[in-house]
Amino acid sequence: MDEPAFDANTDVLVVVDPGAERLLWVPRDLWCPQLRHRVNRAYAMGGEETLRAALAAHRILAEHTLVAGRQAAERCLDHVRVTVPVPSPIELWYPQVRGSRIEEGRRPVRFDPPAAELSGERVHEWIGARYSPAGSGSDLHRIRRQQTLLIALLEQQPEFAARVAED
Repeated sequence: MDEPAFDANTDVLVVVDPGAERLLWVPRDLWCPQLRHRVNRAYAMGGEETLRAALAAHRILAEHTLVAGRQAAERCLDHVRVTVPVPSPIELWYPQVRGSRIEEGRRPVRFDPPAAELSGERVHEWIGARYSPAGSGSDLHRIRRQQTLLIALLEQQPEFAARVAED
């Protein structure tokens, strides 16, 4: 969730297919005609059933949902320390205060090649920043960084990989 309450937007949507060992990131801005809104509003509008229907309208099937509140996600990342590859310089805007809207204030963040060491606030900047000072940037760019982080965690954090494998 992009705010503490469960009536907020879902910020990161990932569909897990355990049988195929596949993760599918769904862009939060995916338009759902039956909702007359983006997919990231579906859960807030009607819970699991509405989210599953919104995904199904795009032929993305989910048997169950798991929605983690913002605070739970932040706690999970509090002790992460990982190095991610940075193939070219990345400059982005990030909210002045984590958890606030970028419209309320922003600050620049930068990640330089060949790699970035992420821990604490830098993890959140990596996975959450969306807009570039140059005007480019999209949810697809952010999704790619989220995927890069997950791959790095699985490769570099044996205890993280073991927890994922157990579940």
